[in-house]
Order: sequence, then structure tokens, then C-alpha cells
Amino acid sequence: MQGGPRWFPLLVVASMLASVSGGGMASGQEPGSSGNECVDVCINEVMPNADGSDQGIYPQGEWVELLNTGSSSVSLEGWTIVDIGGWAHPINENSWVGFADLPTPYYLEAGAYAVIAENEIGTLRLNNAGETVFLKDSQDVVVHEITTGQAANGVSKIPSGSNGEWVDSDQPTPGAENSDGEPVSDPDPPTPSDLTRIMMVPDGAEVTGLHVNLIGNLFVSAMHPDDPYKATIGVVNGFDWNDLPETIPELPSTISQSEIWHGIRTSVGTYQVLLQSGDSLSSGEVAGGIYAADDGALLFTSEKPDFNVFVPTNSQGTEGYLYSTWESRPAGVSQLHIEWNDMSDEWDTIGGKMLDLSVINGGWVLCFGSLSPWGTPLLSEELYFEDTIDWNNPNYNY
Repeated sequence: MQGGPRWFPLLVVASMLASVSGGGMASGQEPGSSGNECVDVCINEVMPNADGSDQGIYPQGEWVELLNTGSSSVSLEGWTIVDIGGWAHPINENSWVGFADLPTPYYLEAGAYAVIAENEIGTLRLNNAGETVFLKDSQDVVVHEITTGQAANGVSKIPSGSNGEWVDSDQPTPGAENSDGEPVSDPDPPTPSDLTRIMMVPDGAEVTGLHVNLIGNLFVSAMHPDDPYKATIGVVNGFDWNDLPETIPELPSTISQSEIWHGIRTSVGTYQVLLQSGDSLSSGEVAGGIYAADDGALLFTSEKPDFNVFVPTNSQGTEGYLYSTWESRPAGVSQLHIEWNDMSDEWDTIGGKMLDLSVINGGWVLCFGSLSPWGTPLLSEELYFEDTIDWNNPNYNY
């Protein structure tokens, strides 16, 4: 993608405070880092600058570890983790790692740890440059307050003894005793010595739309492949992309695209085709169809599926809507209602349609996107000439 995207919300307009990314490595005590006295349940470790994306299903993404230092169990039902910017992250079955294994739901036993993860909820947004975090009970009373300094990538923050300062850990230890010492993260990690091929697409195709959902499925598309293959939106089932093993088998380069009808090959799991360009939708439209706003006529069928995001409609993440952008001029957005089938170990399609974008005067080269904390897909229009004299030329033919 060239230039910078111009953002607009697909369903709602929202103003959000964003986490600050990047930042250099910090070690030892940080200026401005502190914490107040804590009784019983305390914030014990935080990961403000996760290795990779700050959002994701644990162990990916940001997290906060709590420790019950008291002598009896405490119910955390209705408790929240709130940052100085006002983001309130719930402590519940969706954010509490291992919630299903608790002896009593919501109760943190004496001496036990609780890891509260971002888990693609969207409301845990710790600032990498330093953050004040409040642990609040069900009555909105602050139980514990901490302030961390600048966070290095992949290095957690822990309290240092009794002086209230928060420092870099030796290594992250979510759910276990803290590890003191100098950080082990390298500010300039070495280039990997090799890469492992895990997927191949047909000739001429571009790999797009990588998105991992709550239950570990990888949604991924193949854009504009050469004939006779069609642009494809699909998902890799049968492999947990949220819990990757130390090694992944490599896909041999000798495997031919002709060995499978859609031409997409993977070294793990099974690739399931959900939608291809031109497929009939339950709405009566076709996948990738770009329709005129005035009379609804089909202008053309896009071969460019790009961004994917799955919005679950239940807490298990087994049913919901897959939104996919079609990166053409003008562009489109498909909405596919899917549900996981335990019998077939595949996704069943319940319905689908192309969204009517006329209320926002259509879309233009819809490329990248994200998901708001409220489950709203946010999409971006790609602009190829923003660094030229034509960026503000209303007569430029694009």
C-alpha cells in the first residue's frame, strides 16, 4: 500500500484514544512510575507493549496480572481495569484467562493469580509511553492504582520491592511469581535466519485479509488470482492459531496449485472456501458485486477481497458475521453470516449480502481495517497519490 489511508467508520462514528506504539527500551526504575498501597487483590504485573500487536487473543496482546495477597478468596464479578484515558476493561469470562477452570466462577483464591487479557475485546489499551492503571471493584471504588514508565517491546512491568516503583521484569511471568532483573528483550533483534512456508496461493494472487478469531481459526483470502482461479475468501480450520507450537511443518514448494480445485494450499489445518467472487448470496446479489446507487444495477464484479474481520454474536465465538472489503473503485463490503458446525468441523453459511454504502457516498479502494471496542468494523480507503501535487486536485481522474 502506498501513501497513508484515509479512515472512515463503516457503521458508527467514534472518537477513540489510541495506544502509543513503539518507544525505546527502558531498564531499571522509570521516572514517574509508582503505585499506591494495596490490600488483598493487587495489580502484580502488566504487559503494556506486547510483542507483536497490542490486540489479540491471549497469549497475544496486552494483559494485566492480578494477585490475591489476602487470606481468603475474593469475588471479582463486576470489577474493571481502567486506564487514565477512561478505557474500562471488564473482568469476566471473556477476559479472564482460564475462567472456565476456576473452582467458583469469578472468585480469586487466596495466593492465586488472575491474568486479564485484551482478548480482542478492544478496551485494554495500555500506553507504551507510560500508563496509570486503576483496579476498580463492583462499586466503582479504586482498589489499587499504579503508574508505569515507558515500556519496551515484549517486556512486562512489575513492582520493585516496597518502594512503589514499577520496573522492567527479567521476563514476563503471567500467572506466576514475578521475575526480577534486567530486561532480556533486544531493542534490535536479529533478522530470522530462515522462514517457514505455511501457505501458497494460485499464480497472480495476493494474500490478504489475515484475521484470527476467538477460537483460533485463521481467515485469509486470495486476491485477483490468474485464470482459471477465482478470488477467494476462506478460513484455515483444524489448527489453533492462538496457540502456536514451537515448530510448524513446512509446505513443500513442489505442491502444485492444480492439486486442489481452489489452488490454495496450507501446511497445517484445512482451508475451507467460504466465498468466491461472483458467488450467489442469499440477498440475491453476487459476492464482490458493485452496484449502482440509483437503480441497483450491477456495475461489475470485483476480484479483490482484502480486509477480513469476524464479529462474533455469542461469547463462544462460534457464530457471527464475517465482513470483507472488496478493494476496487468503487469498492464494496460483503457481510457473511456463518456458524461453526461441530459435526463437520467447518463453518456453515447462514446468509450473506453486499452492504449498501450509499449512505456514506460509497467506498473507494477499501483496503485495511480494524475493529472498534464496540464490535464495529472500521475501514480505510487507500490513496495512491497523497504525496503528489494531485492529492487535493478535485479534477484528478483516479
